[in-house]
Amino acid sequence: MPLEITRSFIQNRDGTYELFKCPKVEVESIAETYGRIEKQPVLRPLELKTFLKVGNTSPDQKEPTPFIIEWIPDILPQSKIGELRIKFEYGHHRNGHVADYQDPRPPLDQPLELAPLTTITFP
Repeated sequence: MPLEITRSFIQNRDGTYELFKCPKVEVESIAETYGRIEKQPVLRPLELKTFLKVGNTSPDQKEPTPFIIEWIPDILPQSKIGELRIKFEYGHHRNGHVADYQDPRPPLDQPLELAPLTTITFP
């Protein structure tokens, strides 16, 4: 299974993302249809490209960025269950520029504050 270093996504209005696959566009045939000699730029939606930071990702970087896969066998020996750890770093490009992406959803490690459905009072 090949490792995909980058994938492109389109952000929906509700904050979710869907995978974006760029369709093959024949720019020459469009230019010929409208009688223009110069090539027309391809129109693309606003895209968010997420990429893995693996190795040296910038010229001034001293240490390469690791992609670590650890397997700890028999963490629960009776049930013969192990633990798989994957550590990596990633970045985002928004329309070809490095983006400081902020996820609008709360992080998973923070508890969500929910209002109680009912209150029970004991005498």
